[in-house]
Amino acid sequence: GRRNDRLSFEYQEKIGRRLGYKDRKDLLSVEQFMAKLHTSMASIKSLNRSFLKTHLPKAKGVARTFQTFDAIEDLHIHQGEIGFKSATDILSNSFLLMSIFEQSSHSGCPLSMEARRLVQEFLFLVDDAFRSSKKTIRSFLNIITGKKTFETLSQMHEIGFLSLFVPEFGKITDRVQFDAYHIFPVGRHSLETVRRLKGIHAQKEMLLLDIFLELSNPEPLFLAGLFHDIGKVGKEHAIKGAEITDNILRRF
Repeated sequence: GRRNDRLSFEYQEKIGRRLGYKDRKDLLSVEQFMAKLHTSMASIKSLNRSFLKTHLPKAKGVARTFQTFDAIEDLHIHQGEIGFKSATDILSNSFLLMSIFEQSSHSGCPLSMEARRLVQEFLFLVDDAFRSSKKTIRSFLNIITGKKTFETLSQMHEIGFLSLFVPEFGKITDRVQFDAYHIFPVGRHSLETVRRLKGIHAQKEMLLLDIFLELSNPEPLFLAGLFHDIGKVGKEHAIKGAEITDNILRRF
């Protein structure tokens, strides 16, 4: 008798069956349904953000700012958002596709809607050469160990960039585990893990903080958090995940 926009756990199986999803050897019908639901909701969220950004009038009194990065001449910050100076620059320098995320992480400024659109348009440049580039990999690791890691990875995830840069991650992006404990799809769950690890200093559990501060290099911990469920594409996911992660880190 009251509004409650929540798809309760006990209804998910029933709705999945009514929508015609069938159990597969590797995936339950409800998991297929929930994966499709999360993908659709992400698309709606992106469309909604784009619509509001385009059509809502900007708040009065907001100062117009324009800043060019000294190190990256092809990027700029305008009204608190980061963007490309020119689309043609991306074709001649595909590294900008990673660099804009690194600079977003460093500055705390999100990508503009136009920048997000251009990244999606040029995703075809994220090929094997791009993935194995030392410069690109170092830039990605700077995001992992730097500021605003969760926010930046979330942008990469939403745009589809992360799944192309780490194809193994793409296989678990919308994977859903049907149980009472996992709220998010595996991909999002992995990003939330990184967020918790990066926010240990803000938690009240002093033992965790003491252990964390003893780490001489937290980079392996953050990568472990990002890839800890990457083997969840079948049974024995821990063993499978270790093998997959080993391949990713060798590539890195």
